[in-house]
Formats: sequence, structure tokens, C-alpha cells
Amino acid sequence: MGPNTIVDSSSGLGLSNTDRNYNWQVHSKEALNAENSDIHTIDYQTLNENQMKIFKRLETHYNNIIIDGNIEPLRIIIMGTAGTGKSYLINAIRQLLQEIATRNGVESSPIIVLALTGVAAFNIHGTTIHSTLSIPINGNNIDIKGESLKQLQKKLNDVRYIIIDEKSMVGRRMLALIDMRLHQAFPENHNQPFGGRSVILVGDFGKLLPVLDLPMYVQNLSHNPLSNDGITAYRQFQKVYRLDIVLRQAGNSKEQCHFRNILMHLRNGKSTIDDWKALIEVNEININMLKLLNSPIARIHAVHTSGNEAFKADSDIAKGLESQILLAKGTRVMLRVNLCMETGLVNGAMGTIHDILFEENQGPPALPIAVFVEFDAYNGPMIISMDSKRTIPIPPIRRSWDTNTGNYSRLQIPLSLAWAVTVHKSQGLTLTNARISLGKKEYSCGLSFVAISRVCALKDILFDSFSFQRLQKIKQSKRMQERKNEKN
Repeated sequence: MGPNTIVDSSSGLGLSNTDRNYNWQVHSKEALNAENSDIHTIDYQTLNENQMKIFKRLETHYNNIIIDGNIEPLRIIIMGTAGTGKSYLINAIRQLLQEIATRNGVESSPIIVLALTGVAAFNIHGTTIHSTLSIPINGNNIDIKGESLKQLQKKLNDVRYIIIDEKSMVGRRMLALIDMRLHQAFPENHNQPFGGRSVILVGDFGKLLPVLDLPMYVQNLSHNPLSNDGITAYRQFQKVYRLDIVLRQAGNSKEQCHFRNILMHLRNGKSTIDDWKALIEVNEININMLKLLNSPIARIHAVHTSGNEAFKADSDIAKGLESQILLAKGTRVMLRVNLCMETGLVNGAMGTIHDILFEENQGPPALPIAVFVEFDAYNGPMIISMDSKRTIPIPPIRRSWDTNTGNYSRLQIPLSLAWAVTVHKSQGLTLTNARISLGKKEYSCGLSFVAISRVCALKDILFDSFSFQRLQKIKQSKRMQERKNEKN
């Protein structure tokens, strides 16, 4: 079950006598235990030759700024396919610049690290573009003024460098918005691109494309002025560094070399019949897995204001909240909203339900007080259960939205089933194992490459059946040709 899922009442899930009569009251006592983890210190000597070249360029540039503030800002692109150590390099650069700042009496960090999605931002210990630059996720009201503008200027006052990861998902319009916000944040440099700040774009254009936006490298004019402004902003980036040593799918064995070749063929639309045969060696995933739990299932109804219109709204309109959800102990779930970026409670965070707590004498379909989830990657305060599970209580949250017909809101637990997730949600993750369904066609250029490159070895994947023709469709993509033109 994922975004905009409609819970089919004919399935009977959450409606059987076992589900209805189950005692949902929780009696176990839990103890609070606070644990936190910091970013690991990076040994700069572990950087490879290409990483070190970029690292030294940033080191020299910032040292020159300390000596003479009138230094031309950098406009750099760091290219690297999946698993080439981009995140590791980002963390090394941030650590370096903060060390230089501290040595020279600069109290605030000179660098911010951004990504488009919550999961991608958490993986690099950064923040989302939307939250940091006060860019609304939905709607066209992009103006910022008054106290909001003052807060943005204060927050970014000492920032010299902006690193943007997963650049393939940042489109022309978004790049133009980033440029506009930085002009507003640094009014003394409003005539300079990006407010006179150094901007480093990191990632691989072979990955997933922007949603409802054009890739930065597309040169055709559109009807959207902001999108066209993005063309001008992208042309500021003239220096390109490449990372070409694959670290995630590392190893010199025949199998690992074969897997790396398959991935590069996928990325470039050159898959062979032998690639297909290797991949095919291996549908309903979520519902079938839920049944196999053999555990009582709670069908949870959201609480709405303003009647039927709010009930009918899909989860996109309701800002990530479903009208109905199915939950059970042992269920794999995904968090659908950003709750706390610093600790890993971000949109896309994965975990397993340990318990569901209802008010006394209540149960489904009423909203629970909280759902206790053991998240895969979390580094904040937690509750340790009697059986040593490290859980986080996720309570219902309310999201509101406006339409031409009125104001609406939905109160719901911000979770969805996650035995299966979209490829877009997986970008930026490294998975131990994965079962992959590629579908009938390449709906977005880079889809197959991102899905398969999440794991470390070919043996870690199980595929749903697909044809060789499915791989051949990749090279027919219009965006694939545009990306090749950009590379040339």
C-alpha cells in the first residue's frame, strides 16, 4: 500500500471477527532511553584520487576566502554514478570546511547540505531544499517577505557553500527557485547568480528525473518563465569533476564485475540479451504479506473536517495522509511526512510496527493514541520495550489544505505499508536485499538503473518476470538522448 491507495473493503482485512474482537489495549510497561549518534569523523586519507582532487579544490578555495573575502564563488558539478562515494565525499567536505572555520574563529558553519527529499537529506546529514530555503512544496505562492525573509537571511548569513545532492531530481524550475531564494537571502549580492554563494551540484543524471519539472540539461524553452530561468542558472556550472570508482558494488570477482557492467548498460540504455538473462534468474506484495503475518489487522479511519470532500481527497492533496490505512504488529511501514530531520524521522523512513496503543475501551477503526515503530535508521530518543525493541511512538497528525470550495483537514497516523515501495522512494538508499518489479515500460528515464543499483551484488535481488524488450525500451527514451547530448 502506497500513496493514494484505496483500501478495498472486499478484501475483508481489518473487518473479520478476529480483527474486530482483538483486545487492542496495551498493558506492557516501557522505559525511555535516550540515545544519539553523531556523524562519524572521516579520515581524509581514505579518499581516493578523484575525491581528493575535489576535496583539495574546496580546501584551497575556502582558505583563500578567509585571507581575502573577494574570491569568485565556485559553480561545480560532481558527477558520479550509484555507489561511487558521493555521500562520503560530501561529509568529508563539510567536516573540512567546518574545521577551517573553527580554526579561524568563524562560529557558524560555512556550508549547508541540501537534497530534494527527506530520505536523501537524512542520508547525507543534511536538510531538504524546501524547508531550508522556505520553498512551499505545493502551490504557486513562492513569495517571501517580512519576518519570514528576515529569518531566512539570518539563518543563511554565514553560509558560503551550498551542496545539493541527488541533482537528477532537481529540475529547471527548482534550480531557478534556489537561485531566487539565494538572491533574496543575500541582498548585497542580488545581481550575482545564487547570491554570490558557491554552489556544488552532486549526483548522476542517469538516475530518476524531476517530478513535474524538466531536467536541468534540457535546453528547450517552455511556457513557464521560472523553468526558462533555470536554463540560465544551470549554465553557470562550467566545471565538472567525475567520480568513477564504484564502491557500493565493489570487488574484483567475476560476479561483481558482471554486475557493474549490467548496471552501466542499464544506465546508458545499452542492455544486452545476456544482461537480461542474468537479471531474470530469479504482486500483490503488501496485501499478501499482511495476510501472512497471521496477526490481527487494524483498519484505521482518518478524522476529517468539512465532510465528504475531505474524505475523498487523495494523499497528495492531504499532504501524505491516507483516508484509511491497514496496520498490524510486525507490519513493514514507511513514514509519510517529515517529523524530525535531525533524528531520521523523515518522509520515506522505513520501520516495523511493534505495537498499537488505543484509548481505553477503544479500538479500530478509531485513531490510536500512537503506533510504536522500530525504525531502521533513527538516532534520537526512543522507548525500549520489555523485549528490547527500540521504538518511537508515532501519533496522529493533522494536515490542512484549501481549495476553491473551502478549508479542509485530515487527522491520521502518517504511515503506509512498505513491504513494497516506489523506485523514487528508494533513491539514495543502500538495501541489503530487494525484490524488484520493473513494470512494462520505463516510465521515467533512470528508473531501472536506480532500482537495481540499490543493492551491493546481483545475488541480493529477486526480480518479478520481465522481457528483454523491457530493457530495450530504455534507449528509446527522449530524455536518454538529451542526457547523452549533455554529456557530449
